[in-house]
Amino acid sequence: MFAFVMIMVALNAQTRTAVKVNDLPKAITENLTSAHQGWIAAEAFKVDTKGVMTYEVLAKKGSSETMLVYDKEGKYLKMEPTKMAANTPSKHTTSASANEHAKPKK
Repeated sequence: MFAFVMIMVALNAQTRTAVKVNDLPKAITENLTSAHQGWIAAEAFKVDTKGVMTYEVLAKKGSSETMLVYDKEGKYLKMEPTKMAANTPSKHTTSASANEHAKPKK
């Protein structure tokens, strides 16, 4: 059983290393300023997943944030929502039962 767990861990191995934003490949910083205007790189990570190297850049614009993913040469791959954005409830959702109890009935 232990060997099976170790094999599964090895198959799903991912190494995520923090990188200084200033040390990102030029192609990434150029893409950020041209294709994602107004977004600022706040944090960056070099990710090795089963030998495939990518960069993840946490970008912020005002109170919004997103994760931009690039290949090892700095080619833009995709934008992913951050956990914070995914877990933040919408300002427009309200519970009917909460509203019913907010004001006492006369």
